[in-house]
This record gives sequence, structure tokens and C-alpha cells, in this order.
Amino acid sequence: MKIVVIGNCQVNVITALLNSYGVDICQCLLVHLMNSEQIKAVFPQLASFDIIITQPLGDKYNELATSHMKEIYSDKIVLIHNLYFDGLHPDYYSVQKIGIPYAETDFGGLSRIMLYSWFYGKTKDDCRQMFSLRWFSKLDYFFAWEKSFNELKRRESYVDVSFCQEVEEYTRERPSFFIFNHPTNYILLEYTKKICRYIGLKRLFLPSDCYADLLLRWEIWSVDPIIAEYHQLPYLSERHFNFGGGRFLSLEQMIDHEYALFEKNKDVLSNNLSDQKVGAILNCWKAQSDSPPAYSELKK
Repeated sequence: MKIVVIGNCQVNVITALLNSYGVDICQCLLVHLMNSEQIKAVFPQLASFDIIITQPLGDKYNELATSHMKEIYSDKIVLIHNLYFDGLHPDYYSVQKIGIPYAETDFGGLSRIMLYSWFYGKTKDDCRQMFSLRWFSKLDYFFAWEKSFNELKRRESYVDVSFCQEVEEYTRERPSFFIFNHPTNYILLEYTKKICRYIGLKRLFLPSDCYADLLLRWEIWSVDPIIAEYHQLPYLSERHFNFGGGRFLSLEQMIDHEYALFEKNKDVLSNNLSDQKVGAILNCWKAQSDSPPAYSELKK
């Protein structure tokens, strides 16, 4: 059986798992690393595959857009999730969205609070003190859990292989995401098993050590202890930020790192940021309904 898996960095791991499973040929197409010419060149090759496993892809991916592939290969297409969850890391924000080139930073993400603090000239100590129960509540960070799961459930209607319920259950038991769109090896392992069942592969045992978890090479943000305590999660750790390769930063070190990054790119940021933009970044979890507080009324 020949399989191609198309999507973002998550499909790298899914492909590695399928190859370890014993699929004759399993190739991976990472669309976020491909330009329009590469997409055009690779599209005719899809005809040689028995199954095309793909995350939902929009029109900007041209020939690899899901709507276009379905017109030609509808009998081969298996739609899977682009798994993501913001509830564990509501403070995370993509660095590229504010115009800083990815090559300029060790992280692909930054802290919303740290960006806000730097933008408004707050001291590093002021910034550190914002990592508190009171501030997380004020910023509606606790709403990110429900809001993010609801969005994942909404998108589930577009895919063939569901996984929302499992993600929610696993997240209650163990850390399930390194950052919002990088699931842990356990999550991807379990999802790959479900994909195998869907496409009719009957040998379902996939040992967790049968591949190198490619997402471990990138950044890992610990689940903030305030988030873990609020959602009554059974896993608690110290607040730290991992650059990949075992380089850990404490909160204080991360603040130093981010302030230096913002200063280095202040000309870019002066063009891309405004009061309105920074406010929208910081307050993106604005409550749409009643629910949080609690956590014993935010510990009174």
C-alpha cells in the first residue's frame, strides 16, 4: 500500500509512525515548507498513491488545496485533523504575526504578556508579576480551554477521522501539547492508531519508541502552574520554556530573552504594532459567555 500524508509538522510524525508500522511506501508533504512551483510539480505524483491522507488545506495551497484534490482524487482522500489546543498555553502567540522573521528568534512563539509589557514600557519585574492568578483571570486565559475545544469540535465536522473526545480525555490525564499546535508523541501515536483503523490496517500495535519524536526538537512550553491548578490537572511543573535541545529558560530568563528580542526588532515592531493591535493580542480570549472564575473564586 502506498500512502502520502499532506499537511503541517504534525504529519511528519504521523508519516514516521506509518513507516514504522510497515506500510510499503509512506511519503510526507509538508505544505508550509513548499512554494507554488514545488506544489505544482508534486501534484501529478499523487496519482501513484493508493491513499492520500491530508489535513484540511485552503486555496492558498493551489493544487494541494483540499477542494481541488477532492475533485480529482475523491475516492483516495482521507481528511484528518490539524490538531491544536490553546487551553494549556493561552499566553503563546506566533512571532511571525508581528513581523519578526522566524530566523531572528529561537522560538516560533512569544508571550502575549511579555509583548504587552515591553510595548508599554513596563519593567521586567512588572512583567513577571503579571504571571499571576489575578492577571490570568483578568485576561480571560481560563476561557481558552473551552473556546479552543469548541473550535476543534467545530472543525471535526470536516474530517473523516475524529479525535476531539480523545484529546480532551488525554489532556485531563497528561500534558498533550508542547505548544498549541505541536501535540506530544502520545497524542500523535493514539491518533495514528485511529487513522490506521479507519484505512483498514489491522495490526494496531505501534510502540511509542519506534520513532524519534520530531516535534521534540522544537520549542516546548511547560503548562503554567496557574493553568494546571485552575483546571485541576494532575500534572504540575515549574514554569519553564525549552528552546529544544535541552536549553531551558526560567520565567525571568525568558523575560530577558523576549525584551532583548523586541528591542532588536523595535523598528519592525513600531510599524506593525499599535495600541489596538497589542490589545487584541492580549485580550483574544475575551469571554463570550459566563463560566470561569471559580478556582474557589480565584482563591479569594
